[in-house]
Amino acid sequence: MNGLIKITPVTIKYSKVLMLVLVGCILAIFMVWERSRMVTLCRDISQQEEELAVLRTMNVELETQIAGLASRGRIEGLAKEFRNMEFTSPENLIIVKILSYDKGKTCNYAGLGKLLKFLNGNSLPKDDNNVNINGEELFGNI
Repeated sequence: MNGLIKITPVTIKYSKVLMLVLVGCILAIFMVWERSRMVTLCRDISQQEEELAVLRTMNVELETQIAGLASRGRIEGLAKEFRNMEFTSPENLIIVKILSYDKGKTCNYAGLGKLLKFLNGNSLPKDDNNVNINGEELFGNI
């Protein structure tokens, strides 16, 4: 035989069983590794979901705080308290109409000087120079 293993039907049967056991062990190790990995990933997912719930709660709290800070009453109170601001009465309002400019027509800016003088405290007399090129009043009832 010269040191060679004699192959018999029994040897073939044992080698097939040995191969099946080896393949089974490899599959079992793979399944245990996969299960371990899945448990780790599930734990990570649950931690992320908990963190997401906390962040959503914080987001709602911040949005509520923003709504409170941006409320008209609060801003009015701060303006009155720190900047001594008050609402303008209707008799102190000046309504300025914006002139439309059409190409090819000249625009009269003579009334602008009168408005600036008025804003500096001078009176603005009502005359024909308070109208634009279309005959509309420049400054309304001032």
